[in-house]
Parts: sequence; structure tokens; C-alpha cells
Amino acid sequence: MYNLSLVELLQALPMLTDREKVVRILDPALEGQYSLKDAVQVAAIAAMCVQPEADYRPLMADVVQSLVPLVKNRSNQKASNPNVQSSKPLD
Repeated sequence: MYNLSLVELLQALPMLTDREKVVRILDPALEGQYSLKDAVQVAAIAAMCVQPEADYRPLMADVVQSLVPLVKNRSNQKASNPNVQSSKPLD
């Protein structure tokens, strides 16, 4: 397991809260097969999770609840277009 230091977490926050920077930190293996809107939302959730003060971090149940609609949305898109393999963001 990789543990980030507080300094590393604080350095990551600006990357997670800036729409343009979020795109730069996405895994290139995704090859653009993601919704930019969803990626930004996931990054915003991640930003909440790495707050320096534990009291400001969301409960994991709240994180899961926030992610479920994004996963369902992606599953519905795949179900309606099973043969589409876009190399561009789905926005």
C-alpha cells in the first residue's frame, strides 16, 4: 500500500480541483474513454477525501453514494451503445 505524505496530499489538491489539470492527471491507459464531466466529479470527490483535516473528509458511505450515479450512468451508456468504443471523452 502506498501512503502519501501530507505534503503530497496538499500538492495533489490543486490538480483535483482544476478542470484542465484533472485531464492531465488521468491515466493515459483510459485512452479518452471517459466522460470529462464524470472525471471532474470523481476528482472533486477525491479532493474532499484528501483534506488535511480528517473532520472535513466525507464518510466512505457518502463517497460511495456520490460515485454510484456515475457508475450507473456509465453502465447505461455502454448498454445503449454496446459496440461503441470511443477514443474521445464521452461528453
